[in-house]
Amino acid sequence: MATWLPTVWTIEDLGPVVGLLDTNASGQARIEAVNDAGVAVGAAPVVNSAGVAEEHAVIFDKAAIVDIHPTNARQTFAQDINHDGWIVGDIDLAVSRHGFVRSPVGAMSVLKTPAGTVRSGANSISNSGQIVGAYRLTFGTYDWKGLSWGPPAPTSTTNPAVIHSPNVAVSSAHLVNDAGRIAGRVWAEPTMGGGGAGIYEGGLWMPLQVIGPGEWAEVEDMNASGTVVGWSDLLPTGLYPFIYEAGVLTKIPSLWPTIGVEYPRGISDSGEVVGQGSSSTSPGGAFFFSKANGLRRLDALLPKNSGWILDSAEAISPSGWIIVGFGRFAGQMRFFRMTRGVKYLSEPESRYVPETWVGRGSGLDDGGIGIGPHGPIPIPPWVARLSQSTTLGMNEVIQALLVHESANALTDSDLRRSIQPQLLKRASDLLARMSELAAQSGAIRKIKKIRHPSRLAMRKEISDSARSRKRTKR
Repeated sequence: MATWLPTVWTIEDLGPVVGLLDTNASGQARIEAVNDAGVAVGAAPVVNSAGVAEEHAVIFDKAAIVDIHPTNARQTFAQDINHDGWIVGDIDLAVSRHGFVRSPVGAMSVLKTPAGTVRSGANSISNSGQIVGAYRLTFGTYDWKGLSWGPPAPTSTTNPAVIHSPNVAVSSAHLVNDAGRIAGRVWAEPTMGGGGAGIYEGGLWMPLQVIGPGEWAEVEDMNASGTVVGWSDLLPTGLYPFIYEAGVLTKIPSLWPTIGVEYPRGISDSGEVVGQGSSSTSPGGAFFFSKANGLRRLDALLPKNSGWILDSAEAISPSGWIIVGFGRFAGQMRFFRMTRGVKYLSEPESRYVPETWVGRGSGLDDGGIGIGPHGPIPIPPWVARLSQSTTLGMNEVIQALLVHESANALTDSDLRRSIQPQLLKRASDLLARMSELAAQSGAIRKIKKIRHPSRLAMRKEISDSARSRKRTKR
């Protein structure tokens, strides 16, 4: 038997940043997105047979790094992946570059564009299969306009919808969620310099009123509720990382306040933000931000002596369970995948797991995933089969005390210090209430008072017939 405790992170090595697909290639590979299955996508440089460097779209799968570059393409770049494994990105053919969509079984299609398009791209795909990107009609002018395909997931014959409005000169759709909310970049003038973050709603692009004197702003990710993270420049003092939620733009705190740069890269559906930061006076690194716990270095979430120094968190999955990025391990730049879940512990009585940690209506008979107060929790199928004590309230006491003992193995000391007193108080309060109820009912069953609740001891019940015999003797 075993028990599961929340908020424990593990880390996996996904391969080198340089030489991921080809040791002869000197450029760096990159990760762009990750889904809740832990599958990430990106691109890596390769030197072709002619000795020319080119980019290949790649999948960082559970088992291997998979090159999904077709033989008829010059370059490919994977930009996003949804929960079913549909992938979108750009494919550079002999004539020009366009957006592509790849099905979970590996079929790749070039996305259809308006007549006269000279270049296009696909940037994001929702779980429902809607894809957004942009296209342009002429070279030499910056005349990009946003595009949308689907849902459901489109094919090479699916006609796109133009995502543009007359209040902006240039637009590009970068993000889309399952509700169909779209975010991207907009320009007031058709120039290559500058550009601002924008939200597309009701057929109109609405530029975000970001803070800062600079000419540039960017949206990086959007979650299921439509909350957006991004940044604007604050030259010469650095960048202004922001969260845009329910019409309000707020600054993300910084670990690097002095001439710092901070890039939020991803946001989970619960609002946790990951990214990269640095400054002129302190070393940079990957960060993790939540409203509940504030800002911290991502390294701080790992077990001690993990050997990793995390430089950048490039993406977080919708559930917040998976984070991918790159860092240093054994002196080399490596990609990583961090998995947040639970601690698996051997425990004779581990079938007792507090219900509030695994939630209700989670399909406990078959196991699965529940959402507890500290994130997604794998639920073993035996959790539903808790043994039933005949003493009212005793199951809850045993649960609290057993999990209290198991929590000693948590690597997160803050969490341990937080939950253990609560568990002991819960057990103590239950025992006191049980004693009170027993006294009120006139029962002579007694609960032994103990100094250390984890060494629970109860006196054997005395039957009604035995009590009667004792009264007769007196």
